[in-house]
Amino acid sequence: DETPAIAATLASRDPRFRHIRQPYNKGEFRNYYEAVQAASSPYFMWRACDDRSDPNYLEELAGLLEAHPGKDLAVGRVRMQDMDGGRQKMFDFPNFSGGPTWLNRTRYLLDARAGWYYGLYRHAAIRKQMDEVVQTYRNLWGFDYLVLLGFLLDDKVIGSAATTFVQMRKRTRETTRKKRSNEERDRLIYLHRRFRDVAHRMLSERVPSRTMRLAYEPVLLAFTGRKLVRYRRLLWRKLTRPSVAAQSHADDLDQV
Repeated sequence: DETPAIAATLASRDPRFRHIRQPYNKGEFRNYYEAVQAASSPYFMWRACDDRSDPNYLEELAGLLEAHPGKDLAVGRVRMQDMDGGRQKMFDFPNFSGGPTWLNRTRYLLDARAGWYYGLYRHAAIRKQMDEVVQTYRNLWGFDYLVLLGFLLDDKVIGSAATTFVQMRKRTRETTRKKRSNEERDRLIYLHRRFRDVAHRMLSERVPSRTMRLAYEPVLLAFTGRKLVRYRRLLWRKLTRPSVAAQSHADDLDQV
């Protein structure tokens, strides 16, 4: 459509804006990553075309980071709703009253929302985390939660109930659950294991004590199971309907 021309025109009128047009469709993952690399501002935020937020969203989150120099990601409440507005659900940011780091980590892992990915970051921090995820995971599926995981484990997230991010889900009342093919199930099982391996590595780097890591294991398992497709559901379907052919699990970035 006319989006590139409109964006280029707006950017030409205001030197604060820069329009970057990719020479070909590089896919979501590569665009997310290259946007972080191209940015030069002290703060960074992704905005998807179908997401919305309160008018004070940027102001509120920037104020949080300025008031809390030890935090690297500021988020608001998250309201998830379908495209037709039929189903909506509000998620408040957990109201932590301080406490030890291990307890905060547990709370974050259990309460994290995908909408936090669209909060406001310190640019240096999100670039470092994106580099880590791209180098170790390299897949679009679930990568937003791996990006968040580093901030959650480091206790670097601050939230506010004074502003709301609206995350649109591309479904309507008439949407029916699509059955996955055997090939899709194989790939999701592979990625689930890959996600879990990367998450364990990130935990090991941040929690040197083996005893404490063992204590986090059920929490990390819940984080992986609740935030992604439930592994037991995939495994059960695979056992009851096994694939008839071997599956190649190429990485998203390797396909570019």
